[in-house]
Amino acid sequence: MTGRRNSVFLTTGSAIMALGEGLTLPYLMVYLHFGRGLPLWLAGLVVSVAGATSLVSSAPAGAVIDRILPVHGHAIGLVANAASVVALAFSPSAPLAAASLVLGGISGAILWPARSVLIYSVAEPERRTKSFAAQFAVINAGMGLGGLVGGQIVLLHRVGTYQEAFLIQAAMLCIAAVVFEVGFRRLPRLVEEGSEDAKSNRGGMFQPLRDGVFMRYMAVYLPITFFGYGQLDGGWAAYVTQYAGATARVVGFAFAANTGVIVLSQMLVVRYVERVRRSRALALVSVGWSLCWLITLLAATPALRGIVADVLMVSSLGLFGLAETVFQPVASMLSNELAPPEQRGRYNAFTSAAWGASGMVGPPIAGVLVGLGSALAWAVPVAVACAASGLGALRLGSILPERAEFPEAAES
Repeated sequence: MTGRRNSVFLTTGSAIMALGEGLTLPYLMVYLHFGRGLPLWLAGLVVSVAGATSLVSSAPAGAVIDRILPVHGHAIGLVANAASVVALAFSPSAPLAAASLVLGGISGAILWPARSVLIYSVAEPERRTKSFAAQFAVINAGMGLGGLVGGQIVLLHRVGTYQEAFLIQAAMLCIAAVVFEVGFRRLPRLVEEGSEDAKSNRGGMFQPLRDGVFMRYMAVYLPITFFGYGQLDGGWAAYVTQYAGATARVVGFAFAANTGVIVLSQMLVVRYVERVRRSRALALVSVGWSLCWLITLLAATPALRGIVADVLMVSSLGLFGLAETVFQPVASMLSNELAPPEQRGRYNAFTSAAWGASGMVGPPIAGVLVGLGSALAWAVPVAVACAASGLGALRLGSILPERAEFPEAAES
């Protein structure tokens, strides 16, 4: 009964949070450019402030999460994010918008690691992988639906419509914080005060850097995210519009396919994930994303322009989504299984920082490669790099502890 109750509160809170995030996430650059009149280059620079702040604040945020209940960290992150979007809604200039996004970056540095620790903590051991998978599907479904609703609210040149969407988002984030706090108010402290673990918990915020196995994992995790998510968010749309003749409509269909595949296949794919070694699952993700970029390259072949190229582009992001359904539960479990119980906030904060770094550095690098004037200049390097990171993942299997490498060991 407790497991079902936890699942209900996790799903409800996550759905409300994702709906709110989806209302404005696709329109942030659009708001700064059309709503506030910032040049696109300046709008992009302002948006990058959130990622940079999140990266810098990840280590102290992880230390804070380890000292409080993860549900409290999660709620703090949600409320801080709500305050950030309210401030952003009423920021008429680039400096004020950047200041708002500094708070947004700090909120993200707390929210996402705390969320990972919370899911791991409240799920029964045998259901942790499924729980991470289910929450990922809920987040994607909620954001997709939120984006559709936001599209009905926002009008390009009317600032008031953006403000309305931001204020609705802030209210939903606060409601989600209440749902989590109420649902998990009796969550036991993971490390009791006065225990040996609690004393070691008072070590430095950079303790994960001294964990050799974890740093080897990070050496694989970072390039996978850099040449995966970092290119999805930055390079893909620019590449297909420039070299494959994609219209905005095709790009929209491709991202819808990505979300749809995740929502529809996540709970089917997790059955496979629960039976395979995690290092091999990460290698499979790398291969899948490498194929995604090669399919995109094929779509840029001049002889395939038209419906065939459109189908290839949509299919490529569908495949990317399928690989995501493997990556998310596996990476989330590894981040928690490799961490001592008293330091899970810190370990998750470091993986979150790597994610932020890939999102911050990936798009500019993609911009340079796409701008070189050759269809090969972006697609081939990122495809090769993805495949190479898969080889690193296979080698990781020889050093991972049994509990982290084998799902059945962690769930027993």
